[in-house]
Amino acid sequence: MFTFIMDSSRVDRPVRQSDRFRELAETLSSPRRRAILAVLEDTDASSVRKLATRLVDVERDRDGDVSDRRRETVVSLAHVHLPWLDDRGLVDWDRESGAVALTDAARGGDFELLERVAVAVTDGESPVDDR
Repeated sequence: MFTFIMDSSRVDRPVRQSDRFRELAETLSSPRRRAILAVLEDTDASSVRKLATRLVDVERDRDGDVSDRRRETVVSLAHVHLPWLDDRGLVDWDRESGAVALTDAARGGDFELLERVAVAVTDGESPVDDR
């Protein structure tokens, strides 16, 4: 299980608990983002290319040429997932050098929040009571 929390210091508006749940649920709803966080949790820092290689290894069930899948993964990381995770304070991503790592906040471990959201996402439920 991941040991990260949402870094509210990067958010420009006040963050309500339900907003944190929704944002974390949306983040964890992506299998690719869950895989990115799991891979980065196992390494201190990485480059986008190394991360893409590890993700291709993790996502072995996909068909296609490995080098094509790696290129597609690099594009998806650079244009979708890393900006998303960086904006939410879960990863530090240097667009120029390509270096990527979990933030200290992501390694901080708000286990109760993460557990509730991860279980709800896995079960297809909302972790937020909208009543």
